[in-house]
Amino acid sequence: FVLEPLECDLEESESNDTVATSEALVVGDTACGILDPAADVDTYSFVAAPGVTYVFEILAARLGAPTDTTLTLLAPSGDQLAFDDDGSGSFDSLLSWTSGGTGNVYIQVASFNNNSGGPDHSYQLQSSFSVP
Repeated sequence: FVLEPLECDLEESESNDTVATSEALVVGDTACGILDPAADVDTYSFVAAPGVTYVFEILAARLGAPTDTTLTLLAPSGDQLAFDDDGSGSFDSLLSWTSGGTGNVYIQVASFNNNSGGPDHSYQLQSSFSVP
C-alpha cells in the first residue's frame, strides 16, 4: 500500500555522511532526503534523555520510491546502539530505542548493502519519542 507523504521539517543537505558532518534533528520532526549517489549515507544528530524511548521510521518504499533503507543508531564514539533493516513490514526501516543516559546520538539512513541510490531514492525520516 502507498501512504501519503508527510510535511518535511528538515530538508537533508550534503555533506552529512558522517557523525562529524551530521545535521541536527529535532525529535518529533520529519526529515526528507535522497540517497544519491549509490552508497550515500545521511546522518542526523539529536540529544537523548535517559529513560526516553525514541522511534525512527522511514517512509520511502511505501511512498512508491525504489529505496530499501537501513537505520543505524550510533553513540558519539561510533559504537552501534541499534540497527534496523525492514522493521516496518516493507523495505522501509523502523527502529525503537530507549536511552540509558543523556548525550548526543546519531541516526544514519543508508540503502540496504549500500548498493543502490540515485535521484529517485527519496525518503522521509519520521521521528518521535515517548516518556514512561
